[in-house]
Amino acid sequence: MPRVSQRFAAARTAELYHRDLSPPPADAGVRFSRRDLDAIIAGAPFAGRVTVRTFLHTLDAPLNYVVALPVRNEESYLPRTLTALRTALETAPQSGGVVAVVNNSSDASAAIIGAWAAECGVPLCLVDVALDSEIRNAPHARRLALDVAARVAPRGLLLTSDADSQVAPSWAARMLAMWQQGCRLVWEDIRLDEAELAHLPAQVRAVGDAERAYFAASHRLWRRWTDAAVAPFAIRASGASMAVCAAAYRALGGLPTPSVGEDKALTHAMLERGYPIGELIEGETVTSGRFDGRAEGGCAAALQERATHPDPACDELLIPVNALRRRATLWNALPAGRERYRLFAQRLGSDAHLRSPRMHYGEVLSELAIAEALLAREDDGAAVGLTDVA
Repeated sequence: MPRVSQRFAAARTAELYHRDLSPPPADAGVRFSRRDLDAIIAGAPFAGRVTVRTFLHTLDAPLNYVVALPVRNEESYLPRTLTALRTALETAPQSGGVVAVVNNSSDASAAIIGAWAAECGVPLCLVDVALDSEIRNAPHARRLALDVAARVAPRGLLLTSDADSQVAPSWAARMLAMWQQGCRLVWEDIRLDEAELAHLPAQVRAVGDAERAYFAASHRLWRRWTDAAVAPFAIRASGASMAVCAAAYRALGGLPTPSVGEDKALTHAMLERGYPIGELIEGETVTSGRFDGRAEGGCAAALQERATHPDPACDELLIPVNALRRRATLWNALPAGRERYRLFAQRLGSDAHLRSPRMHYGEVLSELAIAEALLAREDDGAAVGLTDVA
C-alpha cells in the first residue's frame, strides 16, 4: 500500500476537518459526445473563445479514472510521455482513459496521440482546439481537459500530467489507492529528468538542492511549532502530477485559471474548503529540463534564470525562518476545525506582516543555516520553541 506522508495523512486531516473518508463507489461512467463538448465550451470560461478543429472520442467503456493531458506543440516529447502513460494505465487495477486537449498546435501532436491510442487500445477523447489569445495558456487547456474528464467519470478520479513529463509505472495505481484511502486531492513533488539536468549548468542543480533542503528543515520546524497535520505554507503542487476527486472538482466550480499557477490555485481552493489532501511520496514523475517551455512564467523560465542569474529567485513558497515563526504563531491562535485553514489563508492575504518577498538563492542558503542550527539544538535534546527565534 502506498505511503501517505505524516503531514498530509488523510486520517489526521479528516480529524481536523470532520470529513467522511469512506471509500468512494466505483464510477459507472457515461457516454460523451460532441454535444457534451459544445456545452462545456459554451460556458465559462470558454464561451466564444474556443474553436474546435478535431474531435475524436472512444471513451465508451465505464471508467473509474481519467487522465487529463494539455498539449501544445509537443511532438518531440510525446512519444516518451505516452509510453510512460501507457504503462501506468496498464498497471492500474481499475479502468481508465485519457482526455487530451491539443491547443493551438502547428505540429503533429494530435496525430501522434490519436495513433498511440488506436495502437494501444487506450480509451481516448482527443480535442484539438484553437484558443483565443486571452485564454491561450496551459491553465485553460488543462481546465478544458479536466472539465471533459469530469463529465466522462463524474464519480471517479481525475488525474492530470504534462505532455513533457513522464509518470512512473505505478502512478495511476497509487493515485487511485490514495483516493480510496480518503484523499480528495493528491499531489507530487516532481523532479527534473536526470538525463536533462546533467546537461544544465551546475547552479541549476545547486539551487534545487538548496530549496529541497530548506523545505525539509522548514517542515520539521513547522511540525515542532504547530499542531498542524497540513503544512499550508509549502505544498509543492504541480500540474505534472496531480489527481482530484471529480465530485470535489465540480463542487469547486472547476479548475482556477490564473495566467500561471493553476496547480497551486487548485490546491489552495481544496484546502480552504477542508478537503483531505495527500502527498504521493517518491512518485518518480519527472519533467523536462528545457529552457523553451510552452507556458510563460513556468518551469522553463525558472530553469533559464537559474542557469544564467548569479543569484536566482527560488520557489515562491519558501519563507525566512522568522516569517515561518510568525505564521506558526497565527496558526496556533486560530480555533481548530474545518474553518481554520480558510481563516489562515485570509490572514495571509490581508496581513503584509505575514508575507515575505520572494527569496533568492543566497537568502535560502542563509536561512537554511539558521534552520539547521535550530534543529541541531533540538537533536541535542534542547526543545526549540517559537520564542527561540527573534
